[in-house]
Amino acid sequence: MSQKEILQKVAEGYLSTLVNDNADALIDLVGKNAIVEDPRFSDNKGEADLRKFVAEFQDWVRPMSPRVEYLRTTVAQERVLCEDILHVGFNGEKWELPVGTVVADDRETRATKVHVYYTNWPFNKKHSFRRALFSEQQPNRAEFSGALLTYIQSLLTGDLERIREAWEADIYFREASGPPYTHWGKNSVVEYFKGLFSRGAPMLRDDTVNEGGRTVFMEFTVIGWNGKEWPVDKREAGLAVYERTSPDGLMRGIRIYDDVDFA
Repeated sequence: MSQKEILQKVAEGYLSTLVNDNADALIDLVGKNAIVEDPRFSDNKGEADLRKFVAEFQDWVRPMSPRVEYLRTTVAQERVLCEDILHVGFNGEKWELPVGTVVADDRETRATKVHVYYTNWPFNKKHSFRRALFSEQQPNRAEFSGALLTYIQSLLTGDLERIREAWEADIYFREASGPPYTHWGKNSVVEYFKGLFSRGAPMLRDDTVNEGGRTVFMEFTVIGWNGKEWPVDKREAGLAVYERTSPDGLMRGIRIYDDVDFA
């Protein structure tokens, strides 16, 4: 099995194993030296941490009758992304929670590194702080090009007129909380960005940029807003997934996994 195939197996099996199996099964999947960063349970490094993490995660999720629905996998040069939906019931509400799992090899230790992205909004009814997972941009990032480059440049400058040039007419934008917060069609997405840019433009650092054909996924850090940088300990992690009609074509879908207060 190639290294990419191993990473894909981990990415695709991670969430269902965490939800449905025991610590032994998860450790068999990710390895005893794995590093797992979860939005609710951070800094899991090595077997002892992983066993504690599985127990705490399952204690949290089990009362919500969880069910994992696999959506899609994107294989890039150095990382693999798996997108799932975690179906849960919480306080009388049913949620289809989007979960993004990015798997790579840690450059220093060669251990498997698992970065998991989802919002805690359905459970807290507020945005929770998610500390940055990177302190700087990582090497070997893919290059933005075509309509996606136009989008990124416009996002970082708050250019509402230019950003719409990057989109197909039937584009959708899915916020981190899933289907209830999905905007369909160019007019609806424009209205979302009007609200976003009313505070100025977000300041994002593209820590990893990973291309898998028509799909690009980016692990990012929000480092500030409207020209004002945040203190290092206040910067937040997130994941964005971009779907295009072709490698340089217009954008047809944007999916966000974070807990940043963009309102």
